[in-house]
Amino acid sequence: MANNNTSKYELPAELRAMAEQGVERAKSAFDKYMQAAHEALSAADQWFKASQAGAHDVGTKAMTFAQRNVQSAFEFARSIAQAQNLEEVVKRQTEYVRSQILVLGEQAKQLGETAGKLTTEGAKGLSQNAKATMDKLKKLTESVRSP
Repeated sequence: MANNNTSKYELPAELRAMAEQGVERAKSAFDKYMQAAHEALSAADQWFKASQAGAHDVGTKAMTFAQRNVQSAFEFARSIAQAQNLEEVVKRQTEYVRSQILVLGEQAKQLGETAGKLTTEGAKGLSQNAKATMDKLKKLTESVRSP
């Protein structure tokens, strides 16, 4: 009689097989989601590294411009010190201001273009990575839903 009671509670082999398949499918789906998450993280990391390199380029360019501007200011100071009269000082001052307006305008333009390019490329890269990740997740979701 004890054998009859235990057989009442025993699960059929087909049901156990279905349960095992369900667990395997869930595990497979989880592994795929984790892989997609790692890929998304890797893509974001690459984007951050590229952005960092771009920011470094902007900083380097700004430092180069600053060095040039300081050098120009020292040359101007030497020029003023060598002036023979007030008229020469005014003439040199006017020339220096005019040249600096042009130089600073060009430097601002170059920095703006570099920063704009960095922003545009960075946003484009981030958008592409996000879209690719979302597409992968969508495909994974669809594959999990279908038998």
